[in-house]
Amino acid sequence: MATDHPIRVEQSRRDVLKFAGVSFAAAAAVGGVGGVGGVSGVRGASAAIALPRRAGQPTTAPQPATQGAGFYELTLGDARVSVVSDGWFSFNPPHPTLAANATKEQVEGALKDAFVDPADVRVQVNCLLIRTPRDTVLIDTGTGGAFGATNGTLLKNLSNMGVKPADVTAVIITHLHGDHMLGVLNAEGKPTFANAEHLVHKDEHDFWAAETHDFSQSKLPKDMLPGFIAGAKKVIAGAKFTLVDGEKEVRPGITVVPSAGHTAGHIAIQVDGGGGAKNVLLYMSDTVHHPAIQFPHPDWAVMFDANPDLAVASRRRLFDRAAADRVRLSGAHIPFPSVGHIRKQAASVGKGYDWVPAMWEW
Repeated sequence: MATDHPIRVEQSRRDVLKFAGVSFAAAAAVGGVGGVGGVSGVRGASAAIALPRRAGQPTTAPQPATQGAGFYELTLGDARVSVVSDGWFSFNPPHPTLAANATKEQVEGALKDAFVDPADVRVQVNCLLIRTPRDTVLIDTGTGGAFGATNGTLLKNLSNMGVKPADVTAVIITHLHGDHMLGVLNAEGKPTFANAEHLVHKDEHDFWAAETHDFSQSKLPKDMLPGFIAGAKKVIAGAKFTLVDGEKEVRPGITVVPSAGHTAGHIAIQVDGGGGAKNVLLYMSDTVHHPAIQFPHPDWAVMFDANPDLAVASRRRLFDRAAADRVRLSGAHIPFPSVGHIRKQAASVGKGYDWVPAMWEW
């Protein structure tokens, strides 16, 4: 039957929380983990997503499977940096998931102010590829297709760039939540990026690898926690991580920046291609889950934060750093192409920050 509305892929808050820590058995059941070469884990890359159709438009009009090639590239000195999409998923309803310490009315008001329908809140999943004369470094590996048919597109979009998994020399995981690391292993439980050194912060590794876990400050429902733990332990066992401690340059021009709170060892990544601030990009990973929420309201904490107060402090520190240095920013859940700047709001407006998308580079 003809419709003038796009199809919505709906997931309840509980579904999203399960997916965030999905076990690998569950991931395989919904389409594989980091699937390659015909494995059904790349479902999300090829599933046609219905777009709005104007009245009178023929029902036989072709429906594109994706918008563009799924990546956006910019040059930072001697580094070629690409935001690579792994797709998207929904946070419906958005409260309390996106701001556990705000009211439903506040969250919906902030979304409406940003022209986002509170009944249809979509969160994008981005990864970062950094190519230098020395390395090909991937920051995070996406969902592995475990969050439904609208994600799991990382490998396809890397292929669109001419990049094969074997080309990647290092994989840096910003934190061990499912939408950032379920693509580390393939459907057979082997590393998807077999030639790469895998790196994670020591605090992150140690938290998830431990026998006991302190979630005393987390707002997540307790019955969701075992899934998070099982997924992280599976990846830790399969990837043989190199552990990084403190703020450290792990490859020339690529520095790990601790930003704990969202998880015990959550990190940001600073890319410096040389030549000053114009060639620096700070990738904040999950410092921001939705631009309508954490930029204007940096004190609002998402339900996923293990330590909400520390997450807020880390967010404000990174925001202040990026605003003062006037560097470009990117993040895992900032709308594609996910490159821009931030500035402090005028005192008459609020105590938050404005997101200013960067001019598109051709």
